[in-house]
Amino acid sequence: YNPSLTAEGQDAIDSTYSVGVNQTIDWANKRSARAQVGYTNVEVAKAQRSVLYQQLITEILDGLVRYQTAEQSVILAKRRTDLLQQFVTLTTKRHAAGDVARVDVDLAQLALAEGLAQQADAEITLNKALQTLLATAGLTQVTWPELPNLLPNPTLTHVDMNELVDHLPAIYLLNNQYLSATSRIRLAEKERYADPTIGIQAGKENTNEGNSGLVSLNLSIPLNIRNNYRNEVVAANDDAIEVEKQRMDKVRQARADIQTSAQRYQILYQSVQQWHSISN
Repeated sequence: YNPSLTAEGQDAIDSTYSVGVNQTIDWANKRSARAQVGYTNVEVAKAQRSVLYQQLITEILDGLVRYQTAEQSVILAKRRTDLLQQFVTLTTKRHAAGDVARVDVDLAQLALAEGLAQQADAEITLNKALQTLLATAGLTQVTWPELPNLLPNPTLTHVDMNELVDHLPAIYLLNNQYLSATSRIRLAEKERYADPTIGIQAGKENTNEGNSGLVSLNLSIPLNIRNNYRNEVVAANDDAIEVEKQRMDKVRQARADIQTSAQRYQILYQSVQQWHSISN
């Protein structure tokens, strides 16, 4: 608390003038509790930034996957269109030679028209995927990295899962929110203690009998009788309980999500391995 300056003056039959300083004492060390609340709030803000960073990275990776998939679809569509164009040319020549009927030429041309329409759809999808990726990454011109064609071998273990859960930004955020809630409990408990104010005044009194100096001390202590601030402590404690429950639920959900994702990845990995063995 900052000190406060007081001044008094009276000019009557007797003239009195005094100047004093009052200082409120942090009796329960509330400053330390407020500093801890501020520190935990900073950690919560950092954790929120990590959550936003993870969300951004996820969106960029998802956009990159969609862009690369659409790019491959356009390549396949163009190859299909080229083959269909060659087929139309060959069918037309064979029809001119009398080897095939006119209906075969019409069917080939229809297949080519469908192929061109599918190629146009694939190019539109690629353009949309590129626009989404550019908007998400915040870039204008860039050479996008290509994702690997082979999936890495899954090596998730129980210990790794526990480490993943502990380092998840969402769990890290809830951990810091719980610490912030507990620090507010400590502050609310200290707020229940009244802070006394000590003052000292010095002055001069002029009377008919002469001049004399004045020195006075005063002490002021608030009495928490009508309001003992117990409800603030209860409210802060309830907030901490709610955050802790959210944290425990999030941990259970994260464990289940990781296990399910690991199982899906294992199935996908085996399917890709089988596909490569067959194709080779």
